[in-house]
Amino acid sequence: MKKTLFTIILIVFLTGCVGVIQQEQSTQDNWRTGTQGVVMNFVAGNPPSEVVSTSDVLVYVEYSNKGASDATNLKFHLTGFDDSILTGLKNEGKPAPPSPLQGKTRFNPEGSQEHIIKWESGINMNSLSETDSFKQSFIVTACYGYRTEAYPQICIDPTQFEVIGPSECDYSVRDLGTSQGAPIVVSKVEKKMSTNKIFLEIEFQNKGNGNPYEGGNCLNLGYDNIDRIYVESVGGNDFSCNPRTVRLVNNKGFTICESTGNFKMPSSVSEIQVPIKISYNYRESLPKKEITIVNVN
Repeated sequence: MKKTLFTIILIVFLTGCVGVIQQEQSTQDNWRTGTQGVVMNFVAGNPPSEVVSTSDVLVYVEYSNKGASDATNLKFHLTGFDDSILTGLKNEGKPAPPSPLQGKTRFNPEGSQEHIIKWESGINMNSLSETDSFKQSFIVTACYGYRTEAYPQICIDPTQFEVIGPSECDYSVRDLGTSQGAPIVVSKVEKKMSTNKIFLEIEFQNKGNGNPYEGGNCLNLGYDNIDRIYVESVGGNDFSCNPRTVRLVNNKGFTICESTGNFKMPSSVSEIQVPIKISYNYRESLPKKEITIVNVN
């Protein structure tokens, strides 16, 4: 009886350990998910909703990287205010340490820790010295470089044009997922084949709250800059894509990729992984924050 009870306890213990290990393994295997990059928020009470004219205005923003790419050249822009009144605030891009801001990894699926960026200014009343109170607004915009990587699996049946009957591939593309830990996602991959070529139609979507862009001042983007992403590579050097610079229209865009001479067509049914890597700059703004300045002079 004691031996039987001990055996039951041992089985329960081992089952629990296996469950923990499997859960940890699942977390490590699924870290490249989500549609966030750099996330930010105004720190509560900074700025407060009301400030007296003899005090300083403080603006604090907390930020972190919750995506699966490092954020490079991260800068914050503070706009919306009258710089003749809040003379200590500058709207040029303020670099945000650390650089680069590391994102999620297999062993850190939560992303970076939170950091704080701060602006501070006294209040110059100027011609408003007779005014009882007035309002000022703050808009915080983050601009940074980011990447998206997807690793879909495709099935290739080189004999499908030679034999009569169904292909031995029971799927075309799989393991793409709905997100890859970045605001720009590879949302769809469709495969087509000829006797010696593979063609992939790849769709991209912007699922974040901002906009990708190419070059230029992120606060003053024109038509030629906004909503553009760059296809770095598909399958390494095995595929050539056109276009490489993709414009998103209504948050969607696509490219066609064709296998090159570097691609070795398998002699039998095979499953291969095709890494898809894209890069872009990304711009996102917080909702406007408004404060009231009360004249106490």
